[in-house]
Amino acid sequence: MAATGRLMPQLRGRRLTDDERELIHKKVYRVHATREWIVTAADSGHLDMDEELEKLLRGE
Repeated sequence: MAATGRLMPQLRGRRLTDDERELIHKKVYRVHATREWIVTAADSGHLDMDEELEKLLRGE
């Protein structure tokens, strides 16, 4: 979160390449999946991570 807060102002006025935008989308998807797992774990008490999320977080 802190790194994002420092990085975003540096992007002002800059055009991202298609590859850069794709990478950002992939990283944000990983963050979103992790957030969902944390919320579900907090609500249910089940801390097990499914195999698909494990692969996603490993970058597979």
